Amino acid sequence: QGYLQGGMPTWVDADLPVRAWRTFSPETLNHSLKNGTDINIVDVRNDEEWHVGHIDDSIHLTAGQLLQNPDDLPAMTEPLAVICSSGYRSTLAGSVLERLGFANLINITGGIEAWKRAGLPLTQSKEN
Repeated sequence: QGYLQGGMPTWVDADLPVRAWRTFSPETLNHSLKNGTDINIVDVRNDEEWHVGHIDDSIHLTAGQLLQNPDDLPAMTEPLAVICSSGYRSTLAGSVLERLGFANLINITGGIEAWKRAGLPLTQSKEN
């Protein structure tokens, strides 16, 4: 009880539904943004993490705020990259966004920590 005997192969072999969304490395996201690709970014980290450094022009909604503030998000058909600190919260947030109807989701592998390790630019903000 509490796990799928046989794992995901059993699920797939039974022809049960499987959904996946794209993943981008921080470098791929940065390259896409620099080349003018229209990708929105939602950062689901907490306020303190956000103020320390975030991707310029990203939308800040903590994972818990997604259901409360869906009007703060772009159109459901537009590409939406989801990022957190390491990749765990963004995966959870992506499942919430899927339930809201978002279909063009991108998870950023390794999150902001991987973004920083790659030496990519972050914007700092002051707390209000």
